[in-house]
Amino acid sequence: MPLRIPHPDAPLHLYRHILREASYLPPLARPWAVDRIKARFRDCRHARHPHRHVRHAHHHLRFLRAANAGHVDRMLRICYMATGRLGKRRRLLADAYLTTAPPPDSAALALATPALATPQSPGKRPGGDRLLHPTWLDSWDLPKIKALATSQYDQQSNATLPKEVRRTLNVSPTQNCWGLPVGPRGLTNKTKKLYASVFASLLPPVPRGEWQALQSLALGEADDASWQIPSRRPVAASTTTTTTTANTATGTAHVDRPWDWEKYATTPIRVLERPNARRRKALSGSLDQDPRGQGAPIGLRAYKPRSLRRNLYGRIWAASPLVTTKNTSWDITWGGANPKVSKPASRDMQFFRGVDTKGSIMPSSPAAV
Repeated sequence: MPLRIPHPDAPLHLYRHILREASYLPPLARPWAVDRIKARFRDCRHARHPHRHVRHAHHHLRFLRAANAGHVDRMLRICYMATGRLGKRRRLLADAYLTTAPPPDSAALALATPALATPQSPGKRPGGDRLLHPTWLDSWDLPKIKALATSQYDQQSNATLPKEVRRTLNVSPTQNCWGLPVGPRGLTNKTKKLYASVFASLLPPVPRGEWQALQSLALGEADDASWQIPSRRPVAASTTTTTTTANTATGTAHVDRPWDWEKYATTPIRVLERPNARRRKALSGSLDQDPRGQGAPIGLRAYKPRSLRRNLYGRIWAASPLVTTKNTSWDITWGGANPKVSKPASRDMQFFRGVDTKGSIMPSSPAAV
């Protein structure tokens, strides 16, 4: 269960609590989480209305505590953000690997500049429209994005991905609803809208070194340091008027506060008992005082190397493409290990006598007679 300790109100104290929870994450997500927490607190240091940022920090602290307590879905989301499958790093990877390469020399730059300036030599379209200025589509490698989106759509049938692309990537129609031809500006706007929806669900490629590291984790070939999660340190006992019962063996703490009868007199019971629900216990950290309570929280399990490999690292590797340039095309490789059937024990080999690896009876076996 998460630590049942009071959330601090001071921003600096809250900052220390979040950093401490980030130290219990797996090695795959720990460096990214620490850097992201520091950057977010530095950005909000001189905010005009800090109460909103403090409220969000409390939410993220509960999220981290639930993930460290064993909530697999929340831990998977943190690992997705750390590897660039979700969040800000996904946009950074897309900007690094899916943008148009700059011209190699001045001659190539001179050839590309007129094509980006105006679509027609007079500088205006038929009908006296304005000049067609370059759009944000000119800075993206659209053929590469289309190839990656098509490959991701094929991968969706084999693995569960955090994002799914749309079914079609065809160019917008050349006619409108009245049967009239669409002008260059209208076609550009439709194309921008199409690729904007593709960018919202596209999984960008990862660097080769990171992809190989995910492969070793998913296949169980990484070193022992990649699987070790630090054990939770014991919580210091409170010296205030409240009584804190700490368990040094499990690292959990329970704070006994005076019974607040006013909230029970002014707030509906369904609102007060909402944190005690089994689906919300992982976030609230509430404990049942009565053995006939709601019961254990839902979705928690112990993090062991086998569960990390199957529930976290394998799914992250399956959602990570590796793009290799091959002449004028791209070779896109997705992660994902083929499931292997375990070998039978020696005492069970008698059930497989006379049968080949595909389950067919061999002609020379007594069962074929």
